[in-house]
Amino acid sequence: MKQHITPEQLMELTPEQQQRLREWWKPAVGDVIYITDTILSVNDKLTMISCINNPFGKSGKENTIRLSCGGWCYKKECLIVLSIGQCIEFLQDEETFAIDRKNELTESFWQVLVNQLLLDNNELIDALWESIKEVL
Repeated sequence: MKQHITPEQLMELTPEQQQRLREWWKPAVGDVIYITDTILSVNDKLTMISCINNPFGKSGKENTIRLSCGGWCYKKECLIVLSIGQCIEFLQDEETFAIDRKNELTESFWQVLVNQLLLDNNELIDALWESIKEVL
């Protein structure tokens, strides 16, 4: 069973959708990420977070993300490669979409998910991803 979306699926998002995903995401050690900044020189574009540092103290500067493949980046230079659990968390997060549309979207989400799993024979992660793209 496939556990994460793919970098190719992340690239299906528009720049605006990518930004909304970044705004929702709170980086954590162990998250799988995809480096989107083409200028960064890293060994592997698909990597994990090994540490999160704030070298600037409490100055309000953005935290740096240390990469397991070596080097570092900022949140704005990467995207999270969502797992099944993170997809479910995203879709259940009340702040992801307007509260007045939550019930409507939740019902629609479950209908789409069941159809994709049973009728289209998709992997669970792929079905969840299709729902996330609709919300973003």
